[in-house]
This record gives sequence, structure tokens and C-alpha cells, in this order.
Amino acid sequence: MKNIIGIFICLFIIFPSFLWAQSDSDIYLIAIKSTKNSIKVNPNNEPQKINEQVGYNDQPYFVGKNKLAYSAEIDGQNDILIYDLKEKSYFNITNTPTSEYSPKLTDCEQYVSAVTVEEDGKQRLWLYPFSLGEPDLLLHRFEPIGYYDWYDNKVVGFILGNPNTLQYAYSLDEVVTLDEQIGRTIQKVKGSTTEIRYSKQVGNESVICGVNIADPKRPVKKTIGKALPGSRDFYFIDENIALMARGNVIYSRNFAENDGNWEICYEFTDNTAIITRIAVDEKKKNLAFTVSKNK
Repeated sequence: MKNIIGIFICLFIIFPSFLWAQSDSDIYLIAIKSTKNSIKVNPNNEPQKINEQVGYNDQPYFVGKNKLAYSAEIDGQNDILIYDLKEKSYFNITNTPTSEYSPKLTDCEQYVSAVTVEEDGKQRLWLYPFSLGEPDLLLHRFEPIGYYDWYDNKVVGFILGNPNTLQYAYSLDEVVTLDEQIGRTIQKVKGSTTEIRYSKQVGNESVICGVNIADPKRPVKKTIGKALPGSRDFYFIDENIALMARGNVIYSRNFAENDGNWEICYEFTDNTAIITRIAVDEKKKNLAFTVSKNK
């Protein structure tokens, strides 16, 4: 296995109390319709549970046309599975003795990246090729790694420290700190080439923030707006419309509207369920979400 040096990364942090604390969860898929200002779910649509595995199934992420990646518990550890929406079939892209989490599609679209908990407990970013060839460790000296997103063949995310910091490594030797004490969701904005969204606690409120890194030496931060109270995971389907969940309900908000409020987008049939992570495919036709009965 070799290190990849042509792609630079940034680090991300894991809350020390989290560290992938696992609970039984399932991933569901439902058809949606998008408009310029909102997301619509036909109330007659039935959500489809896509995982056959029991235990922890989480962190859905669309990795190409009709393909969804997620972390699944298999024989006491976690692998990254790829689910084909048309064929309704799976393949295991990692299939290792270690555990992998947080799958993402790299900018070159040749790999699925994942945070790997190695046999010695280190958490580092690895690249797993769609060809099922040998995986690659990405810049081994940066760890422990948690949540992240790709930006221009580099990774933005957060690293555990005192304090926890959001960082962006824009070259092999240059890293800029963007913010501190952030939440676990980090997302590059669709339709924007320069902005990263993340959440953080400000006083008693959780807010969604953005940082423009067109000039990494002079990042420009801004507040997008208040997050949905009681929720910590968001997903922007474009520059303005965000989805968040609380309990068994998914809400949407258009931040371009001055009086925009969080509105009910979809209500899962089981009112004891807890919806956490959310993902939408590139064409905005499918919504994937994680359902758990344990907080």
C-alpha cells in the first residue's frame, strides 16, 4: 500500500465522547421532487429500507448515478457497502478486517474515501478504488480523522485538539485553521466552488456557518442562519435549501428567504424513530436517511 501525495488533505475532528458510538439503525430511500424553492415528498410514497444487514447501518452518501454508499456493521466491524438503486444489489468496496466510516466520492470519481479505524486504533483517511484494487492511505501523519468533505482534490474537515479546530490543508505543507468547536457535519455547497458549510454552537444556539476559501490565506466566514433546534446533521441540496431532521420528521428551509422557517418536508411513519443523517442524489430525485430508535 502506498501513500498518495498528489492529493492534499485537511483534518477533521471527532468529539471525544462520540468516536462512532453505534446504535442499531437502518437506511431508507424515498422518491422526491424538487422545485426551485423546496423539496416535496408525495405522502403516498413508501420508503424503502435498503440494508439487509442488522445492527449499525449509517452515513448514506450518493457516490454516482444510482449508487449509494454507507457504513454497515458486518461480523463485528464496519465496511463500506455500495448499493445499486436500479439493480437493488450490493457490493463491499472495503471488505477489510478494520472498520470504515464516512464514505465520500473523491473529486476524480475513481475512489470512495472513508475514515478507517486501523488495527492499532488510529483513524486515518483511506481511498478505496471502484475497481476493487488495493486501497491507498492518504497522508499518514494526519490523525485522528473524523468527518470531512472534498474541496478541489483536497479535504476540509476537523481535527481533535485543544480546542477542536476546522482546518483546510491547501498544500502539502500549508494548513489554515478556519474555525473552532464545530459540529460533525461538513459539506461543500452544491453550485459553489469556494464555500464550505458547517455547524457550531454559539451561546445556547446551534448555527450553520459558511467559510469561503477561494483565498485560503484569507478565509471569509459568515453565518448562514440558525440550525433546526434539537438537530445536529444538515444537508444542503443547493446553495439555499437545507434539510434537517428532528425525531421522525425531516424539515426543509430556504435560507434565501428572509422569513424562511423550517417547514415539514417528510414524516416517517414510525413516530418513535429518530432520523439523523440525510443525503440527496445529484438529480434531486432520491432522498436517503438513517433511522434509529436510540439516541
